[in-house]
Amino acid sequence: MIISIVIPLYNRMDLISYSLQSLRSNFNSNIQLEVIVVDDASTDGGPNLVAANFPWVKLIRNTVNRGAPACRNQGLELASGEFVLFLDSDDLIEEDFFKAKLDAFAQFPDVAGVYGPWDYFESDNDFMEEYTRPRHTRYPLYNSLQNDTIMTNLLSGWFIHPAAILWRTSVVRDRGGYNVDLIVNQDVDFCFRMLLHHKIIGVESPRALIRIHKGERVGTLTENDVLPKLFEILHLREEMVVRLNELDWYDEANRKAVARYSFNFWARYRKTHPAVAQRFLQFSKAQYPRLELKGGFGLRALAFIIGAEYAIRIKQMIREEQSKP
Repeated sequence: MIISIVIPLYNRMDLISYSLQSLRSNFNSNIQLEVIVVDDASTDGGPNLVAANFPWVKLIRNTVNRGAPACRNQGLELASGEFVLFLDSDDLIEEDFFKAKLDAFAQFPDVAGVYGPWDYFESDNDFMEEYTRPRHTRYPLYNSLQNDTIMTNLLSGWFIHPAAILWRTSVVRDRGGYNVDLIVNQDVDFCFRMLLHHKIIGVESPRALIRIHKGERVGTLTENDVLPKLFEILHLREEMVVRLNELDWYDEANRKAVARYSFNFWARYRKTHPAVAQRFLQFSKAQYPRLELKGGFGLRALAFIIGAEYAIRIKQMIREEQSKP
């Protein structure tokens, strides 16, 4: 059994060793790991470190910086494994990460992917449990092929971290891998396109460990070139709605999810970027004009992400918008 792990590398000389060591702990007699590191024209000596200290890694050196999605696709082309994992160069996986996922593939031969739990941690060194930052609600492990909640969750902004998903390599290739033209939401777009035509299931298993760097906020949009990113996020949601309608999959739950996600962008950026925020509001109303943010789970989940005070203000803004003609 061969599993390919594709890792884009760009100026992570100080962290790539931790990621590769976590993979080394998963070597065993039943699983052969093919580790493909695709360097994106690093300038810090990271590729040389990999070549010198990890001879079992297949290292690809690029002379032009093309971005992580292009590197993932390049690694995908070279992958010989039946399954593939896309891992960032600063993230880790726990020992015995693959066994439960492979068992699930054997039990459900029609699924395209199997995911497990993940956690965030803040450290510039190796992982320790005390570094864990419990800033997300644990994602449910849906193990039914009839469950469409994963798509609804993704449309609402709650998606499975890519480091937690093991995919069938052939299916990923059939869907064209990553979209190299996107500047943001590449993982969301990739997972959306996979879910349009394939099922994934969740299993309890050792975790993927996602590194959070100092000053980062989990799940937020950085302020670097934020305006083009906002327009791209909106355009991507517009395309998602078109695709869902084509497949007769745009039911009430999904319309509400898209509307709520878009409304939250209006609420967050209405003062700093009013023009694009207004586009998000119009799009939200077009999907579900009578959107409600109830005081139960929805409000609590939003408060968990952006804070209780801001969530209450959003609820009030929804009421004000609904009262307008």
